This record gives sequence, C-alpha cells and structure tokens, in this order.
Amino acid sequence: MKNAQHEFHPRVAELKRVTPSQIEGPFYPSAMRELTDLTGDSVKASGEVIYVSGIVTDEEGIPLTEVCVDLWQACATGRYNHPEDPSPNALDPHFLYWGRCFVDEMGLYHFKTVIPGTYDAEPGWVRPPHLHFLVRAEGYCELTTQMYFKGNPLNDIDQILNELPVAERELVVVEFRKSNSGLVGE
Repeated sequence: MKNAQHEFHPRVAELKRVTPSQIEGPFYPSAMRELTDLTGDSVKASGEVIYVSGIVTDEEGIPLTEVCVDLWQACATGRYNHPEDPSPNALDPHFLYWGRCFVDEMGLYHFKTVIPGTYDAEPGWVRPPHLHFLVRAEGYCELTTQMYFKGNPLNDIDQILNELPVAERELVVVEFRKSNSGLVGE
C-alpha cells in the first residue's frame, strides 16, 4: 500500500513513497461497522471536528479500488471504547470510536471524526493524539499504521512514532488546515 495523501484531489506523482507500518495497538475494535462519521447522530461527540481523507495507491502511485479502510481512535478525553482500556478517563457516550469505509473509484476515502485526546501509555509516557488505520485490499499486504498531528509537542517524545526513521515520520505526521466545516487533514 502506498502513502495515503490526505486530500480530496490526488496528486499521484507525489504518491511514490510508502506509508510506514506501525503497531496496531491493543485496542482494535472487536466489531467494525461501515461508517465514516464518528461524531454522533442527534447529539454530537465532544471535541474538535476533523475531516480526514486520502487516496490509496499501489507502489507505482496508481489509485486502488476495492480497498477497505478501518479507522479507530480514542475520544477527546483520551479513552478507547474497548474493554481492555484501563484508562480512568471518561468515555464519550456520543462518540462512535471506530468506522470503516471502502474507497471510491479514484481510491479516495474520507472520515469525519474528532481530534483524539492524549493518554498515559505507561508511567512517564503520554501518547500524542493519533488515529489508527488498517488498510486491506485483495492481493496486497495489509497495512496498519497511525496518523499524528503536526506541531504536537508529544510527537517529539512518543516511543512509537520515534521508532520510525525521520524520513518516514513525515509520512504519518499530518498538517491540518481550517475549512468552513472544520479542520481538514492534508
């Protein structure tokens, strides 16, 4: 799988770098649902709304179709809706925590969610806000990775992010821009 550039207008020439794999983490959902808006229905989830989109390509930068993209994350308080999450942080009853989509005919995917909160991974280690992705397509190896928010100071000391070589870190750290509807990841 190739780097998922986070925008709706793919620039295929820029997709020649492979998104690095990262650990899945302990909180992959026990059930997944086809859903792209994780912010809730009639009552909205707490947190700042973001729109995350990208394109999935092969190693040559050609967009793939028939690709499944799973997204899961902590809510704005930094807690996962998973029975093994030991966090004392409150769950958000309106946040949906995970979703799944299938790319369109141009290889594009998109999700509406919120910026996840930080949480203690171990004593002395606070994870920065991040999103988890699992990308699957028949005939390709699965890709599990994480996406981080550019400018967050916790990125500089995160043990998982900093396992990557510097050149690969820039492929998973995304700068968001303001739009009329919220923050958009590019």
